Amino acid sequence: MFSKVSAKGAVVIPADLRKKYKITPGKQMVFVDYGGVISLIPAMDDPIKQAAGMLRDSDDDSSLAQILVAEHKKEAVIITGDPEFSSVKSIVQIEWIG
Repeated sequence: MFSKVSAKGAVVIPADLRKKYKITPGKQMVFVDYGGVISLIPAMDDPIKQAAGMLRDSDDDSSLAQILVAEHKKEAVIITGDPEFSSVKSIVQIEWIG
């Protein structure tokens, strides 16, 4: 699909693309320069709300922080060999010593 740039820099987005991507009059658009390629992306109406939950595991309600802490504890058990390991201070000491 082609569109000409007007004297004022306006570009007409073809009707079928406007309909497909729900681009209505007044909709904010984001221009992204990928070094030789320009992309025109519809801006999110509420980026915080739309991004909520993106980093969650679909099978688990844990937060990303909780998942990372659990992973670090597993790594600490492997490093120390202590199945009861729970001290963050010990991890720091191990990294400095080892």
